[in-house]
Formats: sequence, C-alpha cells, structure tokens
Amino acid sequence: MKKNSFLVLLALLLMSFVKHPIYVSTSEIDYNKEGKVLEIAIKIFSDDLEEVLSATKGEVVEIGTNREHPKATEYITEYLRAHFKLEVNGKKVAFEYVNRKLIKDDFFAMWVLVQVPRISKLKSLVLENDILLDFNNGQQNHIKFRDAGGGSYIRKVTSKGYEEAVLK
Repeated sequence: MKKNSFLVLLALLLMSFVKHPIYVSTSEIDYNKEGKVLEIAIKIFSDDLEEVLSATKGEVVEIGTNREHPKATEYITEYLRAHFKLEVNGKKVAFEYVNRKLIKDDFFAMWVLVQVPRISKLKSLVLENDILLDFNNGQQNHIKFRDAGGGSYIRKVTSKGYEEAVLK
C-alpha cells in the first residue's frame, strides 16, 4: 500500500513539472461612435511574439527589456498588419499603431493598441486574425467586439489557419 501511494505521489510530482503551454491572444474591438474610431486592443504574450519575430527577421528580437530591439515597435506593427486584417463596411482598412504596454505580472502579456479612424458609421466588420498561427498550430485567437450604439457584445474564437470572424 505504501509503495502504491509513493508511486502515485511520485507520478503527480513529475507531472507537475511537465509544461502545459497555452497559446492564446485576445483582441478587444470597440466602436467609439462619438470619436468615429474603431479602437482595438490586442493581448499577446511577448515571449511568443519574440520567438516568431526572431525567426522571421533572422535576429534576436527582444521586447520590453532593457535590451529591446531598436525596431521592436516597427516589427510588431508589421507582423500584426500581416496577420490581423480588417474590412469595414466592405472596404479593406489599415489600422494605425497607437501604443503598447507590457504587463509583467500577467505572464509577460503585452497589450498592443491600434485604431482605425474616420469610421462614421459601422455597418459591418470582417476580421482575418491568424496571429501566431504560423508559430503554433495550437494557437487560439479570441475576439471580443462591442458596438457602443446598441451595447451588443459578440465573442468569437479563431483557431484554424485562415479564418474570418464576421461581426455584423
């Protein structure tokens, strides 16, 4: 009996050291009717982004450290433009980079803030979000959309290669 208990405890102890990674990003999209702007906050883990940027750029790209790459913001924006595409009211639009913030006590999650200005009326939104799917095919990208007009709140999850979320 003691031997079995010991083996169970040993197995549990060893399993606690096995890494169970979670690959997820969250995009929160708010339509600011008064400002006529689509405000987008993208939460992504900086270590995953560093890894994919380093691989694509062929050099070490650190983010949010005292050794941050001098072109980190440029690389992040370039990557997001390639993997987070928007179509508003039937027209493709490009977002503008606003800012980013690294949250060290949230497992080094980073919020990247972007916006699409001059949206006088939001009739439809089509989003192609394949952030980090080139890095890990277990990646999940959560999308939350809030329309200020009606207070509607839509949630979508994309996780299979090229996938569009149509929010109307």
